[in-house]
Parts: sequence; structure tokens; C-alpha cells
Amino acid sequence: NGCELPTGAVTIELRDVWYKYDGAEDYTLKGINLTLQAGESLARVGVNGAGKTSLVKLICGFYRPTKGEILVNGKLIDEYNIHEYYTMISAVFQEIRPVCFTRVARLNPVMWTQLFLENRENLVAELDHFIQSVTDIRNAINEEDADRLQELLEEGRQMKVKVDGSHD
Repeated sequence: NGCELPTGAVTIELRDVWYKYDGAEDYTLKGINLTLQAGESLARVGVNGAGKTSLVKLICGFYRPTKGEILVNGKLIDEYNIHEYYTMISAVFQEIRPVCFTRVARLNPVMWTQLFLENRENLVAELDHFIQSVTDIRNAINEEDADRLQELLEEGRQMKVKVDGSHD
């Protein structure tokens, strides 16, 4: 059940927070100490894999720290009913993964239908962008245009390449 949610101003504090994904050798986040006061904005900039999204997902309560504590108004985040806690937090992530929609569809079919209808155009646009990115990358490879391939990958179009040359 958890303790009652705070009303009014909220302070979120991370104390020596470390986070490592299951099966990973290295920590994604190491020794993060951070206090967010009500009304403050935070901008975190870094390269892919630096832990920006992991940090936000920890604050949102989607992940639990491997070490350290996350406190909300001085109480551990785990003391709150997590589903009620989610009502206090809003986050918009750059990537929308189908698993998020799948989870919503299972838990709340009415919300799923509303989300789908409200975001259909954006989903189609993202899919079109993805298809165009894959097509551009395929064309650069087929045309043996290493410069164009490098340019596409530097623009954020990522592709895993195995050492033997095959792709995942």
C-alpha cells in the first residue's frame, strides 16, 4: 500500500546512486548525488549510453538503484505505493518502444485505445522515418559509399555490426 503521497512542493534526492543493468559488467551510473527542488529544471547532456535515460527512469520509479537511495520529501521512494507515485511524475522519452504500448494495452485497454488514436500520426511518421533510415543505410552499403554510411551513422542512425561483418 505505501505511505501517503506528498501534497504541495516535492523534493527528490538521489544519494550515492549506482545503477547497473542485469548482466552488465560495468555500472551505467556511479555515485550520483543530486537534489531536485520543486520548480527546478534539470538538463542532462551526454553521449549515447551515458546514463541520461537510466537516471530519469530511476527518478520515475521504473528502475531501482543497484546501490544508494532515492528519496522523495525525505522518504525512500520504495515507501510509496509505486502506482500512486507514477501519478506524480511525467516523462517524455525520445524513443517510444512497443513494449510501453503493449504494457498499457494489457493493463488498461481504454487508455491504450486513446493513446493509439492520439498518437497514430506520430507513430506512422516515426515508422516512416525509421524505414527511410534503414533504406538510406542499405543504399550506402550497396553502393559501397563509406563516406555516406559514416555520415548517416553520425546523424544518429545506429546499426550493430558484428566483427565478421554480419548485422544483428
